[in-house]
Amino acid sequence: MFDKVMNIVQKYKTQLIIGLIIIIAGAIAAIELINAPSYDVVKVTRGEISSDIEASGTVRSKQSIELVWKTNGVVDKVNVRIGDVVTEGQVLAELDMLTVEKSVLIAESDRILAEQEMTKISQPGLALAQAWTSYVTSKHKTEDAQVYYDSLVSKRSGTELLEDINDEITDARLQVKYLQGIFIDYYEQLSDSSTRKLQMIVKITQAKQNVTDLIARYNWFNGHADPDVVEMALSDLNIAKANEADNERIYRKIKENGNIEEIAKVQARIDSATSVLSRAKLTSPINGIVTNVNVLPGDSVKSGTVSIRVDDLTSYQVDLFISEVDVLNVQVGQAVELTSVVADGKTFDGTVIQIDQAGREVDGVIAYKVKIEFTNLADELKPGMSADMTIHLEKIDSALLIPTEAIRFVEGVRIIFLLVNGQAVPTAVRVGAMSGDTAQVVGGNISEGDKVILNPPSVQGLDPEFIQ
Repeated sequence: MFDKVMNIVQKYKTQLIIGLIIIIAGAIAAIELINAPSYDVVKVTRGEISSDIEASGTVRSKQSIELVWKTNGVVDKVNVRIGDVVTEGQVLAELDMLTVEKSVLIAESDRILAEQEMTKISQPGLALAQAWTSYVTSKHKTEDAQVYYDSLVSKRSGTELLEDINDEITDARLQVKYLQGIFIDYYEQLSDSSTRKLQMIVKITQAKQNVTDLIARYNWFNGHADPDVVEMALSDLNIAKANEADNERIYRKIKENGNIEEIAKVQARIDSATSVLSRAKLTSPINGIVTNVNVLPGDSVKSGTVSIRVDDLTSYQVDLFISEVDVLNVQVGQAVELTSVVADGKTFDGTVIQIDQAGREVDGVIAYKVKIEFTNLADELKPGMSADMTIHLEKIDSALLIPTEAIRFVEGVRIIFLLVNGQAVPTAVRVGAMSGDTAQVVGGNISEGDKVILNPPSVQGLDPEFIQ
């Protein structure tokens, strides 16, 4: 029996060996298949992507001013109520002059005496007085120009005030535009000798100077300035010096007799007294609506007490904090849609008007403040109410799309893993628009139909040289 079996083995030896090899190879392949990593993949596709950014914020007025008493006293008059419309320069409340600090009473008396004295001394030598005023004004402009130029070229350390100053610059520029609009509509057609027209021109000039001063302050704290701004400031300084020299020559040329210096001194007394007297009044610095009155006639107040608030409700604003990833896709002028449960889900249209250039840490991530303006909220939303915002970015057709969950970072570079011949191949990728769980591919060796691994191997220790 044994011999018979051996004869059969000898007869089919070759076939048995081949079969055994096939069985062993199959077993090895099965083991490798069992041990091989299992990847979840999706194909790179083309399609439409609309990248919207959603965020929440709090509605606030375009500008809000809290008026503070600058001296102690007893309130004599409160001229407004909540909801009243007020104009710039309007006196909203006054203190009883008999109860104010002694310095204010002295200022009232000094102003009266100084104005009487000015009437006496300002008539003779009018030409000389005008020459002196021009000289002093040009001298002050030179000093201001020198301070501004020095602030630009002098390096200063950073400060938390930059954000507030930046907001003030924006508000100041809006004020200039507002005054220029008023001038065109109501004053431009008046005679050049019209007192009202001249007063409005002075206001516009002062508003422009306020912008210049705020920019100088911003550059002072920021520690550097744009070279073009520095060059312009130097040019303005040289012009101011030349004007000062010309006015000084004119003044000295016409100076014969007179009391110009005395006039200047008296005017300084009037200005000083007027400034002190303003402490006994609350005057609105803007056009707006009274939104809070926290004082009544007969109330005793101290310096620093906030008594009245005025808001500019011609438009509303919302500050959003957008992540460093999304803010690159946000631009000034983009449309924004606001919704609020308070307004029964109604939508309101707004516009991006400002994007901060410096980020800050918010909830553990770097974010940038984006200012949104709305002009059609009417009475349906009030300052302080919360709202949801959607910033509409551009819609892209036939975009190359990948899932965002497949994206990894290696030394600051975005990569994805493609499944090529059963192997996970790390591939660099540049993304554009992002919407939800989808990202647009704008760069990288990636084509439609490529297989993207959703659960790739760990990137820890991955050598960047092996990234395609």
